[in-house]
Amino acid sequence: MDQMQHRSIKLQDLAPRLMFDNDHTLEYLNERRIAWAKRWERWLSDQNSDSSDLEYFLARFDPSNYTITDLPDGFQQIEHRWPEHLKQRARERRPRIRIEMLALQLPH
Repeated sequence: MDQMQHRSIKLQDLAPRLMFDNDHTLEYLNERRIAWAKRWERWLSDQNSDSSDLEYFLARFDPSNYTITDLPDGFQQIEHRWPEHLKQRARERRPRIRIEMLALQLPH
C-alpha cells in the first residue's frame, strides 16, 4: 500500500472543498491566489510565453468562479465555472488537442 497517497492529490483539485468548508481557509487561499498572481505576473503578462497552466491554476482558487447552491437535504452543491477568456481559449484549442490525441494512436 502506498504510504504517500496524499501526494497524488493536487491542491487545485481539493481547493473547492477546502475553500468553502471554512471561512478562514477561503480567505487564506484567496490571499495566496493574489500573491501567486503577483509573483507570476511577469509570466502571465508575457505574450511570448504560454501561461495557460498558471491561469487555469489561479482560476481554481478564485471564489468568484464558483456558484454555491443550497440543496433540499441541507448540503451544498459547489460548481466551478471557468472565466470567459479561459473558456474561449479551451474552445480554440480543442481541434488541435483532438489531432494530437489521434496522432498518439498511430502506429510507430
